[in-house]
Amino acid sequence: MKSDSVRVQFLIRIAVGLAAAALIAWASAAHGLRFVDLISFSRRARELGEGRAPNDGLYPLGYPALLALGHTLGAAVFPWAKVISGLAGLGLVAGVGRRHGGAAAIWLLMQVPLLQWASTEGTDLLAAALSLGAILSVQRPVLAGAMLGAACTVRWTAAAWIPALWLATAPGDRRRALLAALVGTAPHWVACAWCGAWVLPNQDLNLMIAAGPGAPPPGGSRWLDTLTRIPVGLGRALPHALPDLPSRAGAAMLGIAVLLPVHDKAGRGDRRIAAALILGALLHLLALAAVFANPRLALPVTLAALLGAGALVRTLAAQSRRIGWIGVAGLLLAAGVVGWGSLPTRRAPTKEEATLTRLTDAFGEAGGAPQGEAVMSNSPWAHTEFEGWIVPAVHLGGLYVTPRTTPSDLAKIADDAGLTMLVLDPARGRRDLAGLRELFDAKAPEVYGWSRRSASSWRIWVRLPAAKVPPTR
Repeated sequence: MKSDSVRVQFLIRIAVGLAAAALIAWASAAHGLRFVDLISFSRRARELGEGRAPNDGLYPLGYPALLALGHTLGAAVFPWAKVISGLAGLGLVAGVGRRHGGAAAIWLLMQVPLLQWASTEGTDLLAAALSLGAILSVQRPVLAGAMLGAACTVRWTAAAWIPALWLATAPGDRRRALLAALVGTAPHWVACAWCGAWVLPNQDLNLMIAAGPGAPPPGGSRWLDTLTRIPVGLGRALPHALPDLPSRAGAAMLGIAVLLPVHDKAGRGDRRIAAALILGALLHLLALAAVFANPRLALPVTLAALLGAGALVRTLAAQSRRIGWIGVAGLLLAAGVVGWGSLPTRRAPTKEEATLTRLTDAFGEAGGAPQGEAVMSNSPWAHTEFEGWIVPAVHLGGLYVTPRTTPSDLAKIADDAGLTMLVLDPARGRRDLAGLRELFDAKAPEVYGWSRRSASSWRIWVRLPAAKVPPTR
């Protein structure tokens, strides 16, 4: 009888896993590049693969190292990044199913934040899935610690979940879990050794953004100012962390799961996990409140809240089988309602995807993007591809282009930098690039050393050979 029950549970997990894989693949297949940071991550991965030192400590090196590894194995960066996100989403759903049951896994799978980021390239779901997966896996403390350590090599902010791991782990296993977490950070340190430079966390840029224009340089007063922003920042961060009814209800259920009485060892373990999810989410939320928040950065808090429904159903099932079955049925019904409303929207293209589609069309009109060469642009979305890498554009701001820079000035800047193609988004930054009005308007086929190749929604210009450049007026 017991073996039959184990077999049924195994089959349920397989069915949920296959459904999750199919749904994530279905959502992912409809989308192109829609996370701009992957462009810079591709650059960092390429530099890392060449043994070049990274330029800052804003991000750890685990994710670029993972991209570089995939490229070494023959995978282009963009599809490989999509696979990583999809596997992270699938892994989190599987971990929830193993801990809280199939109904909780299906409930999580239907949620917009999970499907959105499981079908989007980037670091956020990978770090969140590893962090939350570590908390759900504390019965295997070495595995849990290694997962959280790996999460810290993807995003520094995963360190907020270290106290949560300590709380969730049984007292006798805490040392092993924390040591495994330290070992789990090895990808970052190996990558540092490879490029010959130690990369330590440096959040000065984020602190400057949070402080606003005219802020003083980093220093002791900066950290004091950061702490004083937390009370007001919590009010700004909460709507991003708990954006909808499922996440708010889940947060409340997580609190109830902690408060309900338990009488056995398994129940105490479940309570520790629920309390750890709350602690990790609160610490992560405090970090966001001190700097700034958006739905992407708040993803670990949102997903932790969504786990509350499964945690409560598991706690209720331990006290009464009948109540547990009612909870499972209610969770499946709620998942169906959420999925009915959210799934049709998961394949709709974003505004950024539409913009990049127009860029592809403009490159086609221009005779193709340059191979192995960067372009100049006023948009962070502009890029080319070469041998599986995403090659970011050289931003005009980085070339010290000012409102007074004329097309002929820009031609000299381009020659000095060894660049031949200019890609302009006419809807971005006209005031800051007022001197390039003729290039933005793209009415004339040739402008002071530039030859127009596309005048569609993107303006594409290339440098004329020196003999054809008209004299500067």
